[in-house]
Amino acid sequence: MGPKHATILSLLSVEEIDHNNLCRWLGVDSCTFIPSSDIKDKPRSEIPGYINKIHKESGGGVFAIFCHDWDRQANRAALYTLACMVPSQIRVAVDRAGNVRSLTWGGLLSSEYPSAVSQFFAGRKLVGDINRKIDEGLKETVTRYPVAKGSIKNIIYMKTDLWFGIIAGGSVGHVARTRTIDHNRTRHILQECLGTYAPFL
Repeated sequence: MGPKHATILSLLSVEEIDHNNLCRWLGVDSCTFIPSSDIKDKPRSEIPGYINKIHKESGGGVFAIFCHDWDRQANRAALYTLACMVPSQIRVAVDRAGNVRSLTWGGLLSSEYPSAVSQFFAGRKLVGDINRKIDEGLKETVTRYPVAKGSIKNIIYMKTDLWFGIIAGGSVGHVARTRTIDHNRTRHILQECLGTYAPFL
């Protein structure tokens, strides 16, 4: 005879819980639910103790995590670790379709930690690559040439979105010193400032 009671950490809303099916899937007669909202604002260090206390007071038995889809569950490694910290002989994850998966320390170490570690280092590498690109860009020297009125006879304005596929927003507006890009106004301002016409605007 197995345990007749289950403590369930539910990641679903109350409206999505079918108590009878859950008891049948877990092979128990009764359940004590811990809504995820009860632990959402608690410090992480206090969550295992809080769950262990409720599990013990409700009579122990099965500990389960109820979710939409365990394979696609966000923060799965953290939830798996939390389940393994509950003093219960039977720990499982159960989804809305009734799929029940055993949660063990061995499963945690073999399936979850390698993936979590890989994702962690991939994220660190991405952040490092972005910072390196930013540093390289900051080190580039930008040469600015003073322009006197009427000193330039021809202007070629290369639109970065067409020539290089770079779309940063408002480059024409920056040249014209206006927030709203108006091509006629831009041409007029350039003519006034430089005494010429910009044919590629």
